[in-house]
Amino acid sequence: MFFYIFVRYHLKSSENVKDYSKFQQMASNKKNINKMAEYTLPYFGKLLTEKLKEYYDVDIEFNGNKIQIDLNFEDKTIDSSTMNKVKNFIGDIDKFDKLNKIYIRNDYNDEDGDTIKFYLEHHLEEISKDDISILINLNSINNFG
Repeated sequence: MFFYIFVRYHLKSSENVKDYSKFQQMASNKKNINKMAEYTLPYFGKLLTEKLKEYYDVDIEFNGNKIQIDLNFEDKTIDSSTMNKVKNFIGDIDKFDKLNKIYIRNDYNDEDGDTIKFYLEHHLEEISKDDISILINLNSINNFG
């Protein structure tokens, strides 16, 4: 109702009576007002764009590994343009995975690059050698590239 009142005042103040009349007809049509917009995302299925939860997650199989994709929303509503961007990003997950690997490799091999080296050093300090050796063969690592 607040939105309706706000728009009504705005349209009256701009003296656009024709648009105000169209808005009144649209607002009185309960079918349009009560219909909740849905948007289908890869892996997540249908989401109500006017009644979003703050957090969604899904486990998927990706390149032979089980991974989790998380979606976090700050607001309870979202427009279709933004959802299109989310859909395109999730749909191109393979492309972004490859781009990320290129960035990581380039940063690691760049003598001025410190992001990846700092990240690795931090985790090597925090995790025991035994735990790391479960994930990677420490004897075969001599160059990330």
